[in-house]
Amino acid sequence: VELADALDEIASAPTDTVDAPFDPTPPVHEQAPEEHSLDGAGLHLDGLESAALEAGTRFSAATALGRHYIRQGDLRTGIRWLERAAEARAATQEEASATLYELADAFESLGEASRALVVLIDLDLDSGGYRDARARIDRLMIAQAGSDGS
Repeated sequence: VELADALDEIASAPTDTVDAPFDPTPPVHEQAPEEHSLDGAGLHLDGLESAALEAGTRFSAATALGRHYIRQGDLRTGIRWLERAAEARAATQEEASATLYELADAFESLGEASRALVVLIDLDLDSGGYRDARARIDRLMIAQAGSDGS
């Protein structure tokens, strides 16, 4: 399998999320092993890690790795890869925004609401209103104010 073809396949996978905490486990009807596993798609994680070191493929490879590890339930490793992707140049603003949104989901799922809030604020400033980012910012700010005893 060619890296570019595999990245295209992964990139075309649906990334819609809802206004609920991130759940790294896809619904049962979406858990076809060949469709949701990088290994099942014939990709080797080492190859993606190598591609993530190259400027031209860094964003796509790091995003694919982040999504893979999050789906596997390894949020910390997934977050590290999504952070690397966020530092790289995306092909489109939509791709960059989607990656930041997923990063915020992962932070929130890990219980790091303040880090999720920072990512969402950056996303909102960059995009001018991506998905439900503003509503999530409000919700997280209210939750943090409540946890501070305010």
